[in-house]
Amino acid sequence: TPNPKKDEPLPTDVVEKLEGNRATLSFTEPPKGGGKSKKGKVVFVKEDGTWKFDFQATMSAAMSDPSFGAEDGAKPLTEKPCAKKADASTPKKALEGLVAAAQAEDLGCLRLYFSTSSQNFIDASRRSGKKDVFRIGKTPIAGANETISGDKAVVSVKEGPMDQSLHMVKESGGWKLDFMKTVELEPQNDEAYF
Repeated sequence: TPNPKKDEPLPTDVVEKLEGNRATLSFTEPPKGGGKSKKGKVVFVKEDGTWKFDFQATMSAAMSDPSFGAEDGAKPLTEKPCAKKADASTPKKALEGLVAAAQAEDLGCLRLYFSTSSQNFIDASRRSGKKDVFRIGKTPIAGANETISGDKAVVSVKEGPMDQSLHMVKESGGWKLDFMKTVELEPQNDEAYF
C-alpha cells in the first residue's frame, strides 16, 4: 500500500487476528521525532463480502488499553468524585452541564455526562494528562436545538458558519453524550471539540 505521509515510516510487526467477520490488526508505530515506538490496533468487519474499517471498535479497543494516550513522563489528570448532582433531564440541560464541567476542568463531573460506551475516553484522557477532553467547554450552547427520537437525541449547535451535531443517548433516566457516535458520524467534531 502506498504511504500517504512519505516522511513517516510504515508500521512494523503487523499481526492479523481473524475471528469470523472481524479482523484485528495489531502493529508497532515507528518512533516520531526521537520519541518511542507505540503499539497500535485497528479493527475491520466484513459486511456484504467487503472488509470495512470499524471506527467504534477501533477507538474502544484503543481507549481501553492502559497505555493509550500516555506520553512519556506525562502526569495523569486528577479526578475527584463530582460534588453535585448532574441535571440531565433534557439533552440540552445535559449539554449545559457537560460544558460547565469542562470549563471548570472537573473530570469527575464531566464523567457524569458521558455515556457508558464513552467512558473509555474519559479514562484515556485522565491517564494521558492531556486536557483535550476539556475543549468541549468551548461549545456554544446558546441557541442549541435538540431533536429527540426515543432514547436518542441530537443537539445541534452553531459555531461560525458550521452546524455541529452532538449525539446524545438516554441512560439511567438521564441524557449523556455519546462521544463515540458523535465522532464517528460527525468527524468535524473531533477537531472542533475533542
